[in-house]
Amino acid sequence: MWLYEKKLEYPVKIKRPNPALAKFIISQVGGPDGEMAAATRYLQQRYSMPYAQVKGMLTDIGTEELAHIEMVSAIIYQLTRCMTPEEIKRSGFDTYFVDHTAGVYPQAASGYPFSASVLQVAGDTLADLYEDLAAEQKARKTYDNILRLADDPDVRDPIKFLREREVVHFQRFGDALRITQENLDAKNFYAFNPSFDKKCNPPQKLFSPPCTSDAAAAPACGCGCAQQAQPCQPCAQPRSCAPVNNACGCGCAVPAAEPACGCANAVPDTVCGCTTVVTETTCGCAAVAADAACGCAAAMPEKPACGCVETPPVYSSFVPNPIGMNNCGCAPQPAPYAKRNKRGGCGCG
Repeated sequence: MWLYEKKLEYPVKIKRPNPALAKFIISQVGGPDGEMAAATRYLQQRYSMPYAQVKGMLTDIGTEELAHIEMVSAIIYQLTRCMTPEEIKRSGFDTYFVDHTAGVYPQAASGYPFSASVLQVAGDTLADLYEDLAAEQKARKTYDNILRLADDPDVRDPIKFLREREVVHFQRFGDALRITQENLDAKNFYAFNPSFDKKCNPPQKLFSPPCTSDAAAAPACGCGCAQQAQPCQPCAQPRSCAPVNNACGCGCAVPAAEPACGCANAVPDTVCGCTTVVTETTCGCAAVAADAACGCAAAMPEKPACGCVETPPVYSSFVPNPIGMNNCGCAPQPAPYAKRNKRGGCGCG
């Protein structure tokens, strides 16, 4: 909801009608780099912006672009009022006049109607902001070209004001880009999309290797796999369980303590062939060799602190690499995503 002040952002007072000028100035109403495209782009992009300051900038600038539509439309209206048929034909305004008389129709100087195909709402914070920066430069360029062709001081004055505002908007979007980058991994701004990869959509959920199983059904523990093609490595806790037999009459029914990985994996019992629950990691939590440069503090040679995943050879064949994968084989886990380490690293350990 907007509070509407019923006056132009900058006064437009044109004394001499000139439809020849209106014929190309109208491009800043409905052209590919015009004000209608800018207002639509910014006011729609703001919904997927993850940071309040950036969302506020897009709302403010998009609202001002609505005021710029009013200003350019007022210029067109004042340049085309009280035209005679001779003036219309002599100025080349006749082709527009046939379709729209002296109405202000959103189109480019070439006559092509306004289309949303000239703008994008990518839903990616960086992609949208870079497009906004480019859009302001293209709008500034269009006003430069108009000033090269317009010689009426009453027209040039508001056009100069509009050009200055495009430069200010470009600087504001630069501030928005800086705010965004300060909230990202300084070593890789493109490690994830802050507009989408949030707590509800951690990137590792999208790109983790699938759990493969030889069994038809999941075990009682809920890990999702009765057997792994490459079973999970045990956690750092010792293998211990309550002295109660399971349903098969052998082994352990439940672990004495929940493992650090948050789940107990089912593996075949080697004694009687029944499926027993032991203190193992979740399906897909594989071991990574201890590496000081990686930042993963491995508690035991068998298994580091759960949260690092290995990069098996399958990644290079048909499964995409996890977002943010560094050269030591660690990928950031969902938990650190709420507060990402600005110094980079794999986010584990």
